Amino acid sequence: QTLQDDLEKQEKNLQRFGSVTNQLLKECHPPVTETLTNTLKDVNMRWNNLLEEVAEQLHASKALLQLWQRYKDYSKQCASAVQQQDDRTNELLKAATNKDIADDEVATWIEDCNDLLKELGIVKDSLFVLHELGEQLKQQVDASAASAIQSDQLSLSQHLCALEQALCKQQTMLQTGVLDYETFTKSLEVLEAWIVEAEEILQGQDPGHSSDLSTIQERMEELKGQMLKFSSLAPDLDRLNELGYRLPLNDKEIKRMQSLNRHWSLISSQTTERFSKLQSFLLQHQTFLEKCETWMEFLVQTEQKLAVEISGNYQHLLEQQRAHELFQAEMFSRQQILHSIIIDGQHLLEQGQVDDRDEFNLKLTLLSSQWQGVIRRAQQRRGIIDSQIHQWQRYREMAEKLRKWLVEVSYLPVSALGSVPIPLQQARTLFDEVQFKEKVFLRQQGSYILTVEAGKQLLLSADSGAEAALQAELTEIQEKWRSASMHLEEQKKKLAFLLKDWEKCENGIANSLEKLRTFKKKLSQPLPDHHEDLHAEQMRCKELENAAGSWTDDLAQLTLLKDTLCAYISADDISILNERMELLQRQWEELCHQLSLRRQQVSERLNEWAVFSEKNKELCEWLTQMESKVSQNGDILIEEMIEKLKKDYQEEIAVAQENKIQLQQMGERLARASHESKASEIEYKLGKVNDRWQHLLDLMAARVKKLKETLVAVQQLDKNMSSLRTWLAHIESELAKPIVYDSCDSDEIQKKLTEQQELQRDIEKHSTGVASVLNLCEVLLHDCDACATDAECDSIQQATRNLDRRWRNICAMSMERRL
Repeated sequence: QTLQDDLEKQEKNLQRFGSVTNQLLKECHPPVTETLTNTLKDVNMRWNNLLEEVAEQLHASKALLQLWQRYKDYSKQCASAVQQQDDRTNELLKAATNKDIADDEVATWIEDCNDLLKELGIVKDSLFVLHELGEQLKQQVDASAASAIQSDQLSLSQHLCALEQALCKQQTMLQTGVLDYETFTKSLEVLEAWIVEAEEILQGQDPGHSSDLSTIQERMEELKGQMLKFSSLAPDLDRLNELGYRLPLNDKEIKRMQSLNRHWSLISSQTTERFSKLQSFLLQHQTFLEKCETWMEFLVQTEQKLAVEISGNYQHLLEQQRAHELFQAEMFSRQQILHSIIIDGQHLLEQGQVDDRDEFNLKLTLLSSQWQGVIRRAQQRRGIIDSQIHQWQRYREMAEKLRKWLVEVSYLPVSALGSVPIPLQQARTLFDEVQFKEKVFLRQQGSYILTVEAGKQLLLSADSGAEAALQAELTEIQEKWRSASMHLEEQKKKLAFLLKDWEKCENGIANSLEKLRTFKKKLSQPLPDHHEDLHAEQMRCKELENAAGSWTDDLAQLTLLKDTLCAYISADDISILNERMELLQRQWEELCHQLSLRRQQVSERLNEWAVFSEKNKELCEWLTQMESKVSQNGDILIEEMIEKLKKDYQEEIAVAQENKIQLQQMGERLARASHESKASEIEYKLGKVNDRWQHLLDLMAARVKKLKETLVAVQQLDKNMSSLRTWLAHIESELAKPIVYDSCDSDEIQKKLTEQQELQRDIEKHSTGVASVLNLCEVLLHDCDACATDAECDSIQQATRNLDRRWRNICAMSMERRL
């Protein structure tokens, strides 16, 4: 939008450019006109293309912004809806876990739970809409934003699934409890109704001794039916009592159960007692043979019932158990016939109505033994049936519990590892959940083994139909157990590898930081001074550089681990890891730089010995040059030489003195840092330099003094030569005058002689000065400073020769003139 606004602002410049171009077109030549026209067309075309491109991008950006805003708004709605459902679910679950929850409240809770589950389904549909919006958005955003979108959606979906799972689990538990309670209530009502019915039957009057036998038999059959009904309902009463022990019954229901058991025992015993009385009365009216025939018929029926094979099916076993209950009740009622037969047989023996007493007595004994054998077989059969029913019930209970637990444990955390990156904390939470489920799984392994073993034991006695169903059931349980175990192990392995890689990455960073601190500690030590220690430090720096070079391998491994984690861990956690690795890399690079600087410093310090020797050599060479320069004049005047010595050379010496001081300090430091022989060598060099330096200073002082003296001599020579030249010219002029006598007399001659004598005395008077000048000239001729150049030397020699010649001429002329 900003770019489009800028383009609109620049449109005036484009119009101005077009206007200027059109004006130029009117005034330019055709070649220029063509160029301007093409330029104008090109600019307009590029401008229009830019406007279209910006407009398209703006439109696309606005569309993406609208889509993003729709997604954000809908995501907030979904998150709010999920949170509301979470609050309601927690409230509902809290109410369900209340120990004092009433029975009527359970039904209400289940209804509320069903309503809440329906609302969860509606929210799940809204999450599907959110997923579709997210898919559209992910195609237009970068990878990190797409990962964040996917992570948000996954978090909401998992949260919703967890709520649904918790509700379903609690609902199943309560529904199971409700079904058990309904079963208990229904069975209690049925048995209470039967007790009422049995009481009504007992309220009927039993026939007396004077009653007809058919009437007695009808009453006996009625009582016998009631006894058999008691026997057949005895397992139902046992199951009702067992169910009552498991359920949280209220006081009223407990009293009803106690009353039922009390009445059951009372009415059952009364029914048996009254049946026994009637049967005893009926047996009194039967003959011994009738009793024996009845008993033998009963034995045949009993043998037939005992010969029936025990079933291998649970339902058939229950039927056989019920039939055996009836059979036992009938056995108890018929046992009175055997007792009556034995008593009657003993009476017959006592009355002597039996021909073969021993055989008759033996038959009675065998009859009693036979009955005891039937009782034992019946008890054994009852024990086998009860045992197998107990095995079936135990297996069915364990299998049902195991199935429910497998359904519960099959809801493993949906981590979606590899497809959607998840936060690190979520991965750790998932790993803790999986570990906890693994512990629960191990605890349940005993139940699983017992269940399978119980099923295999049942297979040994099961019939073909039950065996097939049982085998299929066992196979299903084993497959579910194996599947849950493999799924759990797979989840644990994936999460363990993921967290282990993350831990490796963190440990790698920590180890690298520890190495970094160790290196920094070593680098923080001050540089040594001694030569041998510096050599050792140089070797240590090389070792540290080699060791520090391994951090690139560590960084490569960390980068590889990080790239692997990117597919599993969310972008936020990865960005933190990236920042730590980048900081670590910068610290290592800084450390390598510091190590390089330290090695350079060590090298520089080690080079100080060579630098010292080089500087000492340079200073010695400079001293030699300066000594040569101070000792020689060159082609310059003495005054210039003195000026050089006092100014130019002194400045050079001042500059060199700084170098000498530095060399002195360096040498003293190196001497302290060197072994004895090396220190002695350095001290010797320093001493020699100091000696030569002092010699140079002395040489300069002497040289200046000498030059000044020479300058004075030269100046004195010039002065003397100047005065001598005047005098010589005067004497030569006097001597050149001819001797002219005004008169030839002795006075005149004496006068001339006196004048000559005065002139001679003047010459003799100046002889010392001439000799002094000649001596000075001779001295200066041998002085290199005074005769620094050939011209100066020739000048002095010429002056000396002239002076000597003129002096000799003057002396000769004076002598001749005197003569």
